[in-house]
Amino acid sequence: MTPDIRIKFFDVVYGRNSPDSLSHLIDHARNSSRPETARAALKSAKKLATDDDVPALLTIIQFTTHSNVRQEAKLVVISLASRSSARPRLASEIKAAHDSATSDDARLIFIELLGAAGGKEATIVVEKALASESQMDRLAAIAALGTWADDTQFEMLLDHLAEEEDERLRNTTFQSAYQFLMND
Repeated sequence: MTPDIRIKFFDVVYGRNSPDSLSHLIDHARNSSRPETARAALKSAKKLATDDDVPALLTIIQFTTHSNVRQEAKLVVISLASRSSARPRLASEIKAAHDSATSDDARLIFIELLGAAGGKEATIVVEKALASESQMDRLAAIAALGTWADDTQFEMLLDHLAEEEDERLRNTTFQSAYQFLMND
């Protein structure tokens, strides 16, 4: 099947919203050599993914060589985190993936994802990243705080806004706080 046709097919699958297709979508995203079809499969899986799919999605983030596929998998995990009734388990799985990350790109995504899961484990990792000398770590922590699962860490975000000396990071922190306030 040509990539264009496969992408259209995934659009149809997305519209049907059938849980039976989920495992096939994730398998395709994990095994595809074409990043555009892998992204389309992940977009189609966004509404369907459940807590049981987290390990496969984290594996995609960990091992894909395509940043756009990694970003799409991140969006799927954020979407399912908002519907999850097992956020502490989700946070533990993401933290374990963070601790065993094989690349900085994946590690930074895992920091961001910890915000969507929230909880004590996530707070520890995000606080450490926020205090890091690395701008990339701080950016990931700021993004995590902007998508935090509840309002328990909003004060941390505001404190960082007041303390951040780098103009670009301060602006990003403000945008993250604004994003948090605009979330339902």
